[in-house]
This record gives sequence, C-alpha cells and structure tokens, in this order.
Amino acid sequence: MSSPSAVPEPASPHAVEGRTALIIPLDGLGAQVETWRLRADPIAPDIPPHVTVLFPFLPLDLLDDAVRDRLRSLFASVSAREVRLTAVGTFPSVVWLKPEPGAWLVELTGRVWAQWPDHPPYEGAHDEIIPHLTVAHGADHADAVLADLTPVLPIVARAEAVHLFAFHDGSWTDRARFPFSG
Repeated sequence: MSSPSAVPEPASPHAVEGRTALIIPLDGLGAQVETWRLRADPIAPDIPPHVTVLFPFLPLDLLDDAVRDRLRSLFASVSAREVRLTAVGTFPSVVWLKPEPGAWLVELTGRVWAQWPDHPPYEGAHDEIIPHLTVAHGADHADAVLADLTPVLPIVARAEAVHLFAFHDGSWTDRARFPFSG
C-alpha cells in the first residue's frame, strides 16, 4: 500500500449548522479504505464509510417524531442486502468506490425524495444520481487510490439500515437509525 499524504482540511460546504444527511454506513471495508478516508476525507472522523441516500435532508429543527416515523416506515419496507464495492471512480475533486447494486441505491434515494420533494439530492446540483462511497477529496489522489484499492476489490459489506446524521455544534453526529427489514 502506498502512503497517502494528508490533505489540508478545507472548510467543507457540507458542514453547515443544522444540516442533515441520510446515509447507509458500511462496515468492515478494510484498513486500506479506512487509511485513505482518514487521511484524505475531512468528514471521516465524524461519519463512517457510507453511501449517501439523501443530502441535504430536512434541517435539524424540522426533524420531529412524525418525520422519524415516516422514515422508520419507509426503510422498514426495504430489505437489507449485500453491497459490493466494485471499482474506483472519480468526480472532479472526489475519489470514490462504486457500490453495486447501484440501481437499488438510486431507487432508495428516489423513494425518500418522493416523500420530501422540496429536498432534492445535493440540492439539485446534479442531473444524475451516482451512488458512491467517498474515499478521498482531491483529484491528485486518484492514481494512488486506484493503485491501492483496485487489488482489494470487490469489497463486500452489508447494508442494514439508514442513519440520520446532523451537523451541530461543529461536528456530525448520528441522530437516528432506521433498520431495513430482514
């Protein structure tokens, strides 16, 4: 494994007081993935490796029992399943792993978005939903991440629940867990 260099921690556009995210944490991805995340993803200390379902979600002050009940019901109707991380991909400033089945993840985002149509994924900034697990910020990491992680792919994890994370008082915290069925 090559040695990833640390990147400066830029002010994240995601770190906005009261912002929330619905994510599917994936455990057991291995030391190489975790090394890259901790060194090159500023949110890694606060948020586990994950695939985003919907970001941003409702502001923290709007999350009441009725919203939590709707989320609990929605996700309880979804079966837990295996997720395979199969390839390294890049966006202009992010290096990520591709989760499969991607269509299932896009459908899940669509189901949540249909319930809260005023909260499109990434505030409507992208025409297409591309499920991904962020590994590093900075395009300069792409070649090294590709070299380090391609030999260990696919990585298999289990998607068992959606978690609600909120940015409050300077950090992201896990506020609720909504299990899938089975």
